[in-house]
Amino acid sequence: MWVEIPRRPLSQWLFKSRGFSEITEDMEQLERLFLRETGISELPSSIEHMRGLKSLELINCENLVALPNSIGNLTCLTSLHVRNCPKLHNLPDNLRSLQCCLTRLDLGGCNLMEEEIPSDLWCLSSLEFLNISENHMRCIPAGITQLCKLGTLIMNHCPMLEVIGELPSSLWWIEAHGCPCLETETSSSLLWSSLLKHLKSPIQQRFNIIIPGSSGIPEWVSHQRMGCEVSVELPMNWYEDNNLLGFVLFFHHVPLDDDECVRTSGFIPQCKLAISHGDQSKRLDDIDFYPHCKTYWIQGLSYGSRRYDSGSTSDPALWVTYFPQIGIPSKYRSRKWNNFKAHFDNPVGNASFTCGDNASFKVKSCGIHLIYAQDQKHGPQPSRKRPANREDHSPKKKISSFQRIKGFFNL
Repeated sequence: MWVEIPRRPLSQWLFKSRGFSEITEDMEQLERLFLRETGISELPSSIEHMRGLKSLELINCENLVALPNSIGNLTCLTSLHVRNCPKLHNLPDNLRSLQCCLTRLDLGGCNLMEEEIPSDLWCLSSLEFLNISENHMRCIPAGITQLCKLGTLIMNHCPMLEVIGELPSSLWWIEAHGCPCLETETSSSLLWSSLLKHLKSPIQQRFNIIIPGSSGIPEWVSHQRMGCEVSVELPMNWYEDNNLLGFVLFFHHVPLDDDECVRTSGFIPQCKLAISHGDQSKRLDDIDFYPHCKTYWIQGLSYGSRRYDSGSTSDPALWVTYFPQIGIPSKYRSRKWNNFKAHFDNPVGNASFTCGDNASFKVKSCGIHLIYAQDQKHGPQPSRKRPANREDHSPKKKISSFQRIKGFFNL
């Protein structure tokens, strides 16, 4: 009986019994239920009596094959984690009932196909976190765009994933590494379109994106240069143009040979922004990158930090940051200030660093793209106004920034 279970570990009791006791009375005081590495094959429909349950976690339950529809009656449930349950083939059909309460859903490692995901999942209007990693989906269902509050989407190590379509504009963090079947051109177009749609929302703060495995800056970026500095002449009356949303800055870094650099002391790579008029230049912002990397200098000592999972730490990567037009202080919002500059560096003055234990990098090229409201409607395209004397040192060969998506994007 449930009144006896607290006297011993619940997971141990369930593993031995390979069953889950029927719940005959309402249990409004129980808020969290953790079932890890148990032998259960299913939960009883009477779980609906746990009316106060806020968090249900089933981890590494190798025999679990189904979840009862009665889970939809747990109207206090905010977190549902069903992870590494490889035999699971039946999700509740009435997830819609949880649309006002469920904020976190983890279905990682359950070998699910896209047709096994009920359409009700896309009705979870309160969902903020979704993990569908290590499943067998070929595409992300279009219904995901209905998740209007979704901020984090994790879809790592999906071996059959071929296409990532349109995504919700509410996303600020995406992970999609270890997906070898992603189509390059299709995914590139759709993902950049999703990013531009994200920029159309009323964003008044910057954000960073890291794209490991990238072969370079997208071809449509209007202002590109080799090296670690790029500038753009601002359109006349830019400060009065509400159609100008902001600036997307690109820095493509490539591996260095081990003998090309020596480690440096603890510095974090930065994107330094400035606005200028003639010989006058004023600092706007220094954007620190926290790429889970180490930084390097040509001479010096090492700096240690966390690492990101890029699939291969020796791959090139593209770092992207967005800076909104509203971020330029009012004292510089005049016709006088007509040049916007971005410089990628670390505080010791050299744009070299390392990701992982052995691979070191330098910035090969950089770019700026002005984002207008019209860009949101028509997809990636050059800015509507370019300076007549534009100096373009971008690589001549065609490049795609999503050759293979193996890392994470921090929107």
